Amino acid sequence: MLGAPENGGGGLDERVTALATWVDEIADRVRATELANGDEKTAKELRRAVEMVAKHEPKVESRLTNRIDVVADRLGTLASAVSTTSAELARRDGELAVLRREVEQGNARIRDLGGDLGRAASTADVERLDQAIASLSAVRPSHPTGDQTDRLAGKVDYLAERVDTLAKTVAATAAGLAGREGELATVRQRLDERARHFEQALAELRMTTGESALGGRLDALEATIETAAESLAEVEAELRAAGAEHASSLNGKVDDLAARLDSVKSGLRGSAAELAAWQETAERGSDSLLARVVSLESSRHGPLTEEAEGLRAAVADLADETERDRAEVATRLAAIEREHRDSATELASKLETMAATVDALDARDSTEELECRLVERLRRIEQEGAAVAAEIARVSVSWASDLDTLRTRLEEVAEVARDEQAREDPAAEQLLSELSTRLDSVMRERQVVAAQIAQASENEVAELRTLIDGLRMRFAPNELGLPQLDSDQGLDLWPAVEPAPGDGRLRLELRAFELRAERAEKAAEQNRDAVLAQLERMTEQLESRFQKLESDTGSSSQPETADEAEVVQLRGAEV
Repeated sequence: MLGAPENGGGGLDERVTALATWVDEIADRVRATELANGDEKTAKELRRAVEMVAKHEPKVESRLTNRIDVVADRLGTLASAVSTTSAELARRDGELAVLRREVEQGNARIRDLGGDLGRAASTADVERLDQAIASLSAVRPSHPTGDQTDRLAGKVDYLAERVDTLAKTVAATAAGLAGREGELATVRQRLDERARHFEQALAELRMTTGESALGGRLDALEATIETAAESLAEVEAELRAAGAEHASSLNGKVDDLAARLDSVKSGLRGSAAELAAWQETAERGSDSLLARVVSLESSRHGPLTEEAEGLRAAVADLADETERDRAEVATRLAAIEREHRDSATELASKLETMAATVDALDARDSTEELECRLVERLRRIEQEGAAVAAEIARVSVSWASDLDTLRTRLEEVAEVARDEQAREDPAAEQLLSELSTRLDSVMRERQVVAAQIAQASENEVAELRTLIDGLRMRFAPNELGLPQLDSDQGLDLWPAVEPAPGDGRLRLELRAFELRAERAEKAAEQNRDAVLAQLERMTEQLESRFQKLESDTGSSSQPETADEAEVVQLRGAEV
C-alpha cells in the first residue's frame, strides 16, 4: 500500500523539477532579450541612415536622435512588459517550489510511517505486509487512480516537449537579438562620433566661410536633411512594424507559456490533491496496520487457538441457549396472554351474570358502582398485561439482535486469534477467563430475569384465578335464590325486606377484591419497569464490557474488573 504512492510521487517530483528548470531557462533567455528588438532589415536601414548623417546635416542628426529616443522608449516599454512577465514566471516558480515542498513532505511522512511500521512489526509480519503490498501493486494498474496518473504523466510529458520546443525557439531568438544588440551599440557609437564631427564642422564653417556661402550650404544641407527625414520616416515605419510584429509574437509566446504554466499548475494541483488522497489512504492503512501489529505484538505470546475455539463454542452455546430462552419466554408470554384473555373473558362473563343478577334484584347504586369499577380495573389489568407482553417481546427481539452482534464480534476476535501463532501469555489467558466468567454471569442474569418474569406472571394469574373462584363462591348463594325470586313476580321486595345477611360481607369482599386488583396493577407496573430497566442495564453492561475488551486487546493492558450486574427483584411474588 505504501510503495505505489511513493513511486508515483517520485516520478511526479522529477517532472516538476525538470519543468521548473525549463521555466527558469526560458525566464533567463527572455531577460536577455529585453533590449533587443531589431532584425537584419532594421540594421540595414540604420546603416543607410548613418551614411546619410555622415554628410554633416544637423537637422537630420536631431531628427535621427529623436527617432532613436522614441525607439529607445518603446524598447524600455517592451523591457518592462518582459520584466512583468518574468516576475509572473518567478511567482509561478515559487508556487511550483511550494508544491514540490508539499510533495516532499508527503513522501517524508510516508517514509517515516513505513520506517515506524518496519520497526514495530516482526520479520514474519513484515514479510506478509510485503506480500500484500506486492499484490496490491500488481493490482494497482487496473485501478482508476492509476489510469488517471498515467494520463497526467502523458500530459506532463507532452507539455515538457512543447516547453522544450518553445525553449529552443526562444534561445534562437535570443541569440539573434543578442547579435543585433552589438550592431545597435556600434550604430550609437558611430552616431555619437558623427555628432561631434558635425559640431566641429559647423564651428570650422562659421570661422572660415561667410554668411552667403553658409546660407547656400545650409539650403543644400536642408534639402539633404529633408530627403534624409523622408528616408528616416520610412525607416521609422519599418522599425515600428518590425517592433510591433516582434512584440506581438513575443507577447503571444509569453501568453502561450503562461497558459501552459496555468495548465501545469492546475495539473499539479490535481496531482497534489491525488497525492493528498493517497497520503490519507496510506495514513489510514498505516494506522490500521499499526493497530494490527500492536494487537499481534500483544497477543502473539498466548495460546489463543484453543481458547478461541472454546470461546467460539461458548458463544455458539450462549446464542443457542439465548434463542431457546427467547422462544420459551415468547411461548410463556403467549400462554400468559391467552390465560389473561381467558380470565378476562371468564371474568367478563361472570360480571355480566352478576350485573344481570343485580339488575334482577334491583341492587343498590353502590354495588353497581363497585361492579363498574371492578370491570374497569380488570380491563386495565388486561391492557397492562398485554402492554407488558408486547414490551417484553420487543426487548427480547432487541436482546436477540444484540446477542447476534456480540456473536459476530466474538467470531471476528476468534478469527484474528486463529491466525496468530500459539504462545504462552498470562494476560491473554486472564482476559479469556474473565470473558468466559462475564459471559457465564450474563447467562445467569438472563436465567434469573426469565425465572422472575415467569414467576411473576404465574403468581398474577394464580392470584386472579383465586380471586375469581372466591368471587364465584361468594355469589353462589345469591344465584341459588334467583328461582325463588323469579317466582315472586310483580312484588316489590326491597322496600319491605331487610338487607340479606351476606350483603355487607359481599361488599367487603368486593372492596377487598378491588384493593387486590389495585395492588396487582401496581405490581404489574413495577414489574414491567423493573424488567425493562434490568434488560437495558444488561444491554449497556454487555456493550461496555465488549468495548472494554476491545480496548484491552488493542492496548495490551490488563483488563479492568467490571461491576457485577445488579438483578432487580421483581415484586410479583409478594402480591
